[in-house]
Amino acid sequence: MRAERLLQSFAKRALVSERPGPAEDDVAHDEAVVLTNDVTGLRIELSPSPPAAVRAFPLRTISRSESGYDEMYQGTVVQVLWPVPAPGDPPARTTLLLRFFRA
Repeated sequence: MRAERLLQSFAKRALVSERPGPAEDDVAHDEAVVLTNDVTGLRIELSPSPPAAVRAFPLRTISRSESGYDEMYQGTVVQVLWPVPAPGDPPARTTLLLRFFRA
């Protein structure tokens, strides 16, 4: 499954990613996406309905220290991207089911 490969070790990838933000490569278009943290063994399955694009990328901050500037990993951002209906169209009905597992 492309999404599982794409987002499989989001914590590890977030720690080594050099990209400043999300790229088109970070988007998965599947009915379910599994995020796995190899360090803690936590798995999260996201099941958007209707199916949607899912994007994950690291959130980093920069702080000033005596040695200069330090980049700190703060967490991972996960976005579910559903299209927004145009004015006058019926409202969208969306659901996001989250399942948590220990590996």
